[in-house]
Amino acid sequence: MLVTIDSEDFDELKKKSKDYYTVIKNSKAKLPNNSQHLRKTFNLSEDHLKKIFQLLHKVTFEQYIKAFQYKVLTQYYLLIQSYLRWVTSQRINVQFVTQNQ
Repeated sequence: MLVTIDSEDFDELKKKSKDYYTVIKNSKAKLPNNSQHLRKTFNLSEDHLKKIFQLLHKVTFEQYIKAFQYKVLTQYYLLIQSYLRWVTSQRINVQFVTQNQ
């Protein structure tokens, strides 16, 4: 199937993933399709629309980061707990052996 992107033919069946990545990377970010409806309904300027969508992206992105940090810290905490249990059990074994000799 042949698609025209920026006045160039793009054959979907013959292109590799790096070609798709290049097309996505080179295309400019555009506002969603419903942005024109929001603009007319609330009488917003183009800059206001951009700020609204950037704010939504920032808030969402920060929540993903916080969730990821929580997950990593929880795993780290559980790893340290299991390591401390193992060290404690090794100390008990060493003390038990030295006392019995």
